[in-house]
Amino acid sequence: MKGTALLDAHFATWRQQTRTAIKTFHADGIVYEPNYAKAKVKLCFLMKEPNNPSKDDFGAKFDFREWWRDEPIKGAFTARIAEWSYGVLNGFPPYDELWNVDEGAAIQEVRKAVALVNVKKSGGGGSSEFKQFMRSLGASEKQQAILAELVREELRIIAPDVVIMGLTWSKLRDLLFPDVKWRPSGYAVEVGEWEGRTLIDFYHPSSRNAPAAAYCLLEKVMESEVYRKMAAKKN
Repeated sequence: MKGTALLDAHFATWRQQTRTAIKTFHADGIVYEPNYAKAKVKLCFLMKEPNNPSKDDFGAKFDFREWWRDEPIKGAFTARIAEWSYGVLNGFPPYDELWNVDEGAAIQEVRKAVALVNVKKSGGGGSSEFKQFMRSLGASEKQQAILAELVREELRIIAPDVVIMGLTWSKLRDLLFPDVKWRPSGYAVEVGEWEGRTLIDFYHPSSRNAPAAAYCLLEKVMESEVYRKMAAKKN
């Protein structure tokens, strides 16, 4: 079975273990498998939850993989993901050039070469309160631990080289990766290693940072000595 088929089987297990109805489940993962397989860096974005775009009828299921393959870039979230993806996969060309390559077609296409994972698979309202969000993952610590392992298994199937996280809260990060030793990159962004993958605890794509500044910050983090040493271990 290929990655997408394995993910679909995993999502059936996910719905069963979390008692999530299929009618409200938002699948995600590898956006377009042929392009992801060819990418020189296997890149995955790990986020908190889908934020109910109008497409999902405020909770009805949809598949992020299909949506991202077909929808043009709209809003800060998808624009930042596209910019950061293009930078990582193309050696971080100057920010001002990104939207002009092939008259803008290149940055529209780059999302097909990455993966997107949401911790929570049902539509959310952009939960900004930590306790409220954690309750939505499970009423008990045992339930939350089950969900954390489901997220980790999804990442194992996707098998990225780099995971850029926009999780907002360090406690959520530590629930997902309790054994990771986080290290400062030198740019107020921490990085870590998990099962041969490099994790970057970065800003959420919708955060109110200047787009060019966030792009350049990610470049600096990935050029840092601590990041390079982690990445070199995999080669």
